[in-house]
Amino acid sequence: MAFAKNIGFPNGDSRNADGEALGVLLRAEAAGALDAFAFYFEKEFGYRPDAAEGMRNLDRQNFYYDRFVNKRPGWTVAAVPGTSNHGWGLAVDFGGNLNVSFTEEHAWAAKTAPLFGWVWTGKDFGEPWHFDYLGVNVSAKQATEYIARGKLGGMIQDDGFTDQDRATLYALTTGARPLANGYPFPARDAVQNNLEAVITLLRQVATRPGVNLAEVSASLSNALTPLLPRAVADELARRLTKGT
Repeated sequence: MAFAKNIGFPNGDSRNADGEALGVLLRAEAAGALDAFAFYFEKEFGYRPDAAEGMRNLDRQNFYYDRFVNKRPGWTVAAVPGTSNHGWGLAVDFGGNLNVSFTEEHAWAAKTAPLFGWVWTGKDFGEPWHFDYLGVNVSAKQATEYIARGKLGGMIQDDGFTDQDRATLYALTTGARPLANGYPFPARDAVQNNLEAVITLLRQVATRPGVNLAEVSASLSNALTPLLPRAVADELARRLTKGT
C-alpha cells in the first residue's frame, strides 16, 4: 500500500512519532510493525532486539550533520537536516547484534524485517544498524492493526499478551460480564501464537462463580473474528465451550 512520509508536520516534529516500540518513539504504524517484528525475533533468538534511536528532532539532526560534514572522527553519514527518516519517525537504529552486519541475527533481520514493512536501507551507506519503515508488504488492514498496536506503547509482554489482554482476563476472573459486542484483543500476533494459553486461561475463568461459559465463548468468538479467520475463532470458542 502507498505510505506517506509527510503527515502534515515538519521533519523533526515530535508529532510525527505517536507510537512506541522497543523503548523508542516512532510513527504509530512503524512502531506497531516493529513490535510485531520484535515478537518474532524473540521467538527466534530468545531475546528482544535493542533499539538505540528512533524519532530524532531537528536539533539532534543538525548536531549529527555538523559532525558528518566536518569529518569528525567516529561520525558516519548523516542526512541533511529536514530530510532524515528519523525526523519522520520512520527509522530505527538498532544496537546489540543488529549493530553489525556479520551476525546471524542481522542476517535474519535483513531478510525478515521487510515482511513487517521495515527495510535495511543502511546497507547503501555503510550503517548495519539503520532500518527504515517503508510500509512494504503491509496491507491496509495490517497497517490499521499496526497503528493500534504501536499506540499501545510496545506493551507486548514476554508471553505475548498485551496489558489489554491481561485486563480483559482479570475482568472475567472477577465475574464481570463481557461487553455485548465483545472486547478488544489488539495484539493479533500474540493471540495467534498463544491460542492454547488463551484457551487454558479462559477455562480457568469459566470455573468462577457467576461467569456464563456460553456467553464468554460467544463474546470471545465475536471479538476475535475481525482479527483471526472465522474458523480459528470458532474453534477456539468450541474448545472453550466443550472443554476439549
